[in-house]
Amino acid sequence: MRFLDLRSDDPAVCLATEEYLLMNGPDEDIFMLWSGRPSVICGKFQNPFEEVSLTECRKRGVEIFRRCSGGGAVYHDRGNINYTIISSRDDETGYGRFLAYAAGFLNSLGAGAYPEGNMIKIGDFKVSGNAQANSQTRVLHHGTLLFECDLDTLSELTQGSRTKFTSKAIKSNPHPVTNIRPHLTKDLSAEEFRSLFIDYMKGADTELILDGTDMVQIGELAETKYRTWEWNFGRTPDFSLSAGPLKAQTHRGRFTSFSVGNRDCPGMTGTRLIPEESEEILKDLFPSTYKDILNAIYN
Repeated sequence: MRFLDLRSDDPAVCLATEEYLLMNGPDEDIFMLWSGRPSVICGKFQNPFEEVSLTECRKRGVEIFRRCSGGGAVYHDRGNINYTIISSRDDETGYGRFLAYAAGFLNSLGAGAYPEGNMIKIGDFKVSGNAQANSQTRVLHHGTLLFECDLDTLSELTQGSRTKFTSKAIKSNPHPVTNIRPHLTKDLSAEEFRSLFIDYMKGADTELILDGTDMVQIGELAETKYRTWEWNFGRTPDFSLSAGPLKAQTHRGRFTSFSVGNRDCPGMTGTRLIPEESEEILKDLFPSTYKDILNAIYN
């Protein structure tokens, strides 16, 4: 299995690398590790407004991205080590095959890990969430490994307020989580953990080297897709929002109707769901209560 220890901490570049290798990579199994700066990564079919506190993310400078696979929202930081396996669809491509690799590695370090559904758990706690995407001939399986993640921040940022939303978007399935590091027989640093995982997976195979052409195309994909509002928020499934007197409808990340109490607000129609854009309009319409309205939408 060819391996790539991706050293970019830019989530957009890392997500673009996964998609690029799925669509354009060599016709061999590929194993990749990466770890990005603090961010929240939503599934392809999710509503980020429903899953994440945008207000809290903005306060902390945490960016929100949409990946090319399904599944739920996850928090990433440098203590969360992500793994990716890309393989032929001619082989067994169910979750069991891929989870066995990661669980087997964790157990080689004494973790007592086991697969359950699309997760890996230690005891009653989740340590890895996984998702998949497909091309015509290949499958991309990727998962988180909560090695030494900031679990408090994970909880604070990914506690969406679902009761006020109505949509067909895929919902996250919150589960108690724990970090892997305290469960290992021998204490390891994140770098040691990465190195051992690569050794476990690669066998006698060689490193996958991305050339200049690869990097240019990955960079373009990061800029034109994974760093754009159109992909990360404009692809949100349509939803309705009801919070007290506030009622709104959306389509592709834009308001199609907006009212507070008995007052329709046509100035909001067509605007993007971006806190700054909403604030600019709402503070003129509702000077004394606009902050409460913003919190009802984004917090």
